[in-house]
Amino acid sequence: METANNRIHGMTNETPVGRLKQESTKLRPLPAGPYVPVVTLGRRLSRDGFVSYNGNSYSVHEGVNSHEISVEATLQEVRLYQGDNLLAVHPVLEGKWKRRLAPGHRRNLKYFLRQYDLSTGAADEFIEVEHCPLDIYEEVLR
Repeated sequence: METANNRIHGMTNETPVGRLKQESTKLRPLPAGPYVPVVTLGRRLSRDGFVSYNGNSYSVHEGVNSHEISVEATLQEVRLYQGDNLLAVHPVLEGKWKRRLAPGHRRNLKYFLRQYDLSTGAADEFIEVEHCPLDIYEEVLR
């Protein structure tokens, strides 16, 4: 290690030890806390009040009138902003195609869930389906 540090580098024409002495006065100390990577991007608010990020959807409260939402995401949480105003903080959802509706984001939650289920075809709890034994279907196929 002593040999390489004192040898003239082919590209800089300086020794690494000499270069370190020059640059050490300009180096800043490392931050005290751990580095937290943050992804920042813009998204559009959907008609039903959700913002899509990384294959999942996250809610904002009713009454948000802007369609432009800023998303700041870490590995643990998703923060949604309208300008400088923080709208919502959600934990990151694992996987894809999931939706997170935060408590208090819809005044009439039961109505919202019913409308969502009807619009997506997932309204099986609201539609009565007759249950028949499987023998009936086998007879039909014969």
